[in-house]
Amino acid sequence: MSGITYKVRVFKTEVRKTAAGKVTSYRVQWQTEGRKIWKKSFPLAAQAETYRSSLITAARSGEAFSLVTGEPVSWSRTQTPEMTWYAFLCKYVDMKWKGASANYRQVIARALTAATPAMFTTRRGKPDDKALRSALHRYAFNMQQRETATDEVADTLKWLADHSKPISALTDPGLIRDVLDKATSTVAGTRAAPNTARKHRLIVSNALDYAVELKLLESNPLKTLN
Repeated sequence: MSGITYKVRVFKTEVRKTAAGKVTSYRVQWQTEGRKIWKKSFPLAAQAETYRSSLITAARSGEAFSLVTGEPVSWSRTQTPEMTWYAFLCKYVDMKWKGASANYRQVIARALTAATPAMFTTRRGKPDDKALRSALHRYAFNMQQRETATDEVADTLKWLADHSKPISALTDPGLIRDVLDKATSTVAGTRAAPNTARKHRLIVSNALDYAVELKLLESNPLKTLN
């Protein structure tokens, strides 16, 4: 069977902190085939340790790991992935980062920042809109800057992580249309320039193709819209 490996190494959990020393997350890292490094962050240490222990147990019991998701193959057969929109977009940005020019990285960040408000689970306790956009564009969707956030920005990113709908929610036609509308609109709510709207739609569609690749969605819901 192709696309799998039995060569897995799980590393010690990494505690992520701001420059001021405030803990922002706990990151589990593991390696497949002696090459690919996978990373998954959690807000609580106990959550990270539970996930890490599950990886170790699977590796020690000789389970096959997927080279697409990095996780044990059996997990995709028994669990419904519930990765949030925010976590998924960070993963997508990281995947695109190396091969993208500096200018295109900015376009990606702008498109995803514009689309994200459609995926909030609530408005309660929501930080200022300007602060949210800045945190998304400058930190969340910037692989090099994400872990350098100030305490204030880290709090904003935590709100985003805690109040983001699961990617699976995009099977709702009304929600995916709202995502597209937000992605192709200006901050003021008016229609973006045609060239900008086209670029943003392509980027969101490409991100959703990646979600299909990761088996988070069965198909790209954006392609069903006119």
